[in-house]
Amino acid sequence: IQKLENQMIETTTRLLTSYQIFLNNARDNANNQITENKTQSLEAINQAKTTANHEISTNKTASLEAITQAKESANNEINTNKTQAITNINEAKESATTQINANKQEVLNHIKEEKQQATSEITEAKKTDHYQNIDFFEFE
Repeated sequence: IQKLENQMIETTTRLLTSYQIFLNNARDNANNQITENKTQSLEAINQAKTTANHEISTNKTASLEAITQAKESANNEINTNKTQAITNINEAKESATTQINANKQEVLNHIKEEKQQATSEITEAKKTDHYQNIDFFEFE
């Protein structure tokens, strides 16, 4: 019986040792798997971060290019409108000057005609008055 007890103790001890080794191996395997998963997750996160940063940089560059093009387009349109406005102002000024000069000449011509007419009328009136005066003096 003693021998059987000793064998049972020995077998139980080996079984417990084997079980302990099994548990240690399982723990080590689990820790290794956790570490591997953690590493893969970190790599995936870093890759996603790199991709996101690249996408942000690309979008930022595209936005800046679009803003620059819009600014250039607006400046070109402003300059075109400015040039057109200056041209329109100069044409209006030239037209107004031409019209003013034409009106001025027309007014001067009318004044000259009226002056001549007035001079003729005055001269005619003087002649008529002169003769009337003469007639008047003769009757006295």
